[in-house]
Amino acid sequence: MAEKKRNILSIEQRLNIIERLKAGERPQSLAEEYKISKQAVSWIKKNENNITQTKEVLKSCNGNINKKRYKKQEESILDQKLMKWFSQQRTMGRPVSGTILKKQALLYNKRLNGSENFTASDGWLARFKKRYGLKNKHIHGEKLSADLEGSISLDCIYNCDETGLYWKMMPNSTLVQRIEKKAEGFKKPKNRLTVMACTNASGTLCLLSGNQHNHAA
Repeated sequence: MAEKKRNILSIEQRLNIIERLKAGERPQSLAEEYKISKQAVSWIKKNENNITQTKEVLKSCNGNINKKRYKKQEESILDQKLMKWFSQQRTMGRPVSGTILKKQALLYNKRLNGSENFTASDGWLARFKKRYGLKNKHIHGEKLSADLEGSISLDCIYNCDETGLYWKMMPNSTLVQRIEKKAEGFKKPKNRLTVMACTNASGTLCLLSGNQHNHAA
């Protein structure tokens, strides 16, 4: 008995199946309509993110989502170079902002003799992030090494912040005797100093300044 020929679906057909599954259609019905196995339908559902990303990559390079085979070579060389660089930076624990990514894209475009009209605009950045599933996240913890050899000197990295110092403020609590039903106190003075502290990452330079604010009692 001859082996049944495997039916290969296009990117567009796979996307249609995903949308119809979301609408509540039965996997078995879709499998029969598209002449594929029920397991293939399950695989398409499970790989929704990859299929959607493939569509975005093809659209970005004027590819055809009706084709049945997708080749990695259809990604632009700029995209490939930029993603390789991005992966290397994150492996080393270096933060990469959208601004940094755009500057690197401009640099690669120049090295590759790309289009003179390429500006690495905010729109381009949004599409690039969508194609590769890049998202902004706050940095937490200290899992990765902070040793960024070859980058900016720690002497040149500064951080500063300000705070209020109520230098006449009395404690908020006190010890009392048994006969005292409540702890009487005084009106809280509002005299304060606004303190600005600044230091570099290496700790070789520390600055402190302040302004006094006096309030009538």
